[in-house]
This record gives sequence, structure tokens and C-alpha cells, in this order.
Amino acid sequence: MKKNDFMFLLIAIFVLVFAWIIFNIYHMTVSSTMSESQVVQIIPINPDFDTSTIEKLKKRSKVIPILEAPSNPLETPISKQVSIFPTINPSLLATQGANQGTEGGTLK
Repeated sequence: MKKNDFMFLLIAIFVLVFAWIIFNIYHMTVSSTMSESQVVQIIPINPDFDTSTIEKLKKRSKVIPILEAPSNPLETPISKQVSIFPTINPSLLATQGANQGTEGGTLK
């Protein structure tokens, strides 16, 4: 193989590879794989944060949950006991009378 044939082959391969790269770059810029709705949804996030709110969040008191139930509920201090049943105010019952406060089994 002559020197001129070898140079012609190298230059042809170089031009082909260079044209291939340029065509791929052009094709990627022209064609998009994202739909219009996706383009609209992608908006930049505002990098300005409200630092005063972040500082207030850092200063909040931490709540530590009690993950254990007491072995005997009667040992729990009264201040920590919570009643889930509604209480009846006796002063309201005295003013309404015994039968006047109910209608069909429901309270007024």
C-alpha cells in the first residue's frame, strides 16, 4: 500500500467520524424526547430560602413520644391520664329536667 493511499484512507475516516459527531450533536439539539407538558413542569426552583423560618424551625421544642404503655394504668399520674369518654355536666341536667333533654334517644 502506498503512502498516498494510506493518507487518503486516514483522511476519509477522519472526515467520516467528524461528520458523524457533528450530525449527532445537531440531531440531539433539534429533536427532543420530552413532551410539552414535561417541559412546562420542569421549572427551576427558587434558590432563595426564608432563613428566618428555618431558624424558627431549628428553635422548636422537640417532642419525644412515649413508646411504652404503663404496666398498671392506675399508676399513671392523673395529669397524664386522658379520658376518651364525654362527660356530662350535671348543672345542665338539673335545668333541663329528666325527660326534656332527649328526643328519640338523642341529646339536644
